[in-house]
Amino acid sequence: MKIATWNLRNFYDAGTFVDKEAEEAISEEIFDKRVAYFTKVFKEQDIDIICLQEVGGEVGIRKISEDLGYNSFIAKPDKRGIRMAVMYKKSLSQKVICESVSLGDLYMPSIHEKGDSSSLAPIKQRREILVVNIDSYHGKKLRLVTFHLKSFLPLFLEGESYESGREIYVDAKFRCIFYKLMEMRALRGYADKTLDEQSEVIFLGDFNEHYMSSGFDILKTSNYEKRVLHDVLIGYKGNPATHIHDNVPLTFDTVVVSEEMSNLVENIEVLNQDLKCYSNVPLDEAIVESDHAMVVVEFK
Repeated sequence: MKIATWNLRNFYDAGTFVDKEAEEAISEEIFDKRVAYFTKVFKEQDIDIICLQEVGGEVGIRKISEDLGYNSFIAKPDKRGIRMAVMYKKSLSQKVICESVSLGDLYMPSIHEKGDSSSLAPIKQRREILVVNIDSYHGKKLRLVTFHLKSFLPLFLEGESYESGREIYVDAKFRCIFYKLMEMRALRGYADKTLDEQSEVIFLGDFNEHYMSSGFDILKTSNYEKRVLHDVLIGYKGNPATHIHDNVPLTFDTVVVSEEMSNLVENIEVLNQDLKCYSNVPLDEAIVESDHAMVVVEFK
């Protein structure tokens, strides 16, 4: 089984405005070029299950799926219309069930003593995760979970902005990092729920967190050895960079698996030879390729 994860970078349908500051909608020309580009890459790789992030509409995914001869499923979007999607070979149709799942309100855990955080309002999850359930793989159930965690963009409260002051900006940065860690904690809870159901699990997507960071340990670690999750890119012999920000190569996109699945990994590839830095490029700039690399993992 060959699976992949890829953030397509604002893959909106033609006629869509990327955000409220965009002066022009996505043109038919750039949309068609992007559809053709992504379709070509996928055909060259012959992947069984393709998990995608930063999908801004449904038309593009359906066009690519039809050209590949795949089925597709699209999760519920956030306020910007950004969502996750999955495409999979039709031969898997009888084995696969897809669903859009909310992690619910994200409550702050107790820090010093029980009850010290009970008065704090929960964080509202922005966009849903996409879950792919496979009824049998090597005799066990398997669950793929794809997502797009909070970016490092500051999270201002209503009425605040970059011009509101230095302290407010620092608080907004702290808030965005804290939010991401809360998302990671919720995913860890979902991992334990999945393992409790006697299912193996694969987490893949855009973590917006470098894969060797301490924040990543919230998802991977456990006090039970059999429940520790493993990042397939740790020990990868090639270049693991999946994103370049301010000319710094980072690994934001990876595949984290349960112990039994880690023993089935046969091959790993990071398709980053054409990866470029678009840190200062506007969201609505007509860029055909993505600013992330695709990660492909093959299991026995």
